[in-house]
Amino acid sequence: MGNAKNISYFLSVAFFLQLTLASCNSSNDQSTLESQLTNFSAALAKGDTATLRALCTADFVLLDEGKIYDLNQLFASIKTALDSNSMTRKPVDPKITMRDNSAWAYYKVSGELRTKTQTIPLSLLESVVLDKTDGGWKIAQVSTMSITND
Repeated sequence: MGNAKNISYFLSVAFFLQLTLASCNSSNDQSTLESQLTNFSAALAKGDTATLRALCTADFVLLDEGKIYDLNQLFASIKTALDSNSMTRKPVDPKITMRDNSAWAYYKVSGELRTKTQTIPLSLLESVVLDKTDGGWKIAQVSTMSITND
């Protein structure tokens, strides 16, 4: 009887430990994903192609207002936009879902594009798909669209 109790106790402790570790990993992943989204926005705003390359998968794709961009096309677009302008952007209140080695999120983007003659507020909605590869999360796809005030 004593052995059965010990085994039952051990299995209960092991089960709760596994749940706790899974919860901690999920919290760590959640925090990591939020950081990835923030870092992605900051790198876009600065035109930091090295950071973008590190954050994104090799087959990354951006869907922006009906156009499709791979990483190199994104870099060219950023360079053109930032040649004589500056930008700030950050994700606001991301909603993140994780399942196995995939995650997806959506959020609004706040920020602005400053040209020599005007400041244009950013009013965007973005959706992101991330893949867990080599123990880290990488951005595989971003869809972005303007928010209209109807």
